[in-house]
Amino acid sequence: MPDRDIYPDPPAWRNPALILAVVAVCIVLVTLLKTLGVLLAFVIVAAVSLAFVSRRNDPEAEAVKASVRLSAEEIDEVLKDFDRFLTGQDADSLADRTLHRPELANADSFVPEIEKFYYLYSTNVRFLNRLQARLAQNLTFGQAQHLLDITDQRAQEIQESWVAARRAAFRHGPAA
Repeated sequence: MPDRDIYPDPPAWRNPALILAVVAVCIVLVTLLKTLGVLLAFVIVAAVSLAFVSRRNDPEAEAVKASVRLSAEEIDEVLKDFDRFLTGQDADSLADRTLHRPELANADSFVPEIEKFYYLYSTNVRFLNRLQARLAQNLTFGQAQHLLDITDQRAQEIQESWVAARRAAFRHGPAA
């Protein structure tokens, strides 16, 4: 799955037209009304700033971000399962890696399901590394929802790919 844009819409405070409009209104007020204009400009700037701050602390967006974290944990579980398969020293991991599914440990495998899993593994490692920084930002509800959709899709896709790769490696067997 190709990496997609996880920034669907920029925050309003980054919109230069909005900032320019607020500045223009403040300049007009100060020019026309002098002292009263300064007071009104201060009130406008305070109101706009308050609107942006309250928008950043959206409880719905925080709830969606919690769901994103849960989906990210599902992805992380699959990544840990694969790491355990590759490096685990317990008897089950060793038997699985050497007797039952040795092809799954081959990063250069030509089995399509295994190739796909390795691709998804690497893209999801990068995705999870970027995700924590993205979740630390103040997201709007729409941005958080878009991020949840992407994370859910990635979690489902890598889980399905992990199962398919394990099956394909088992079919391929140790003797092939």
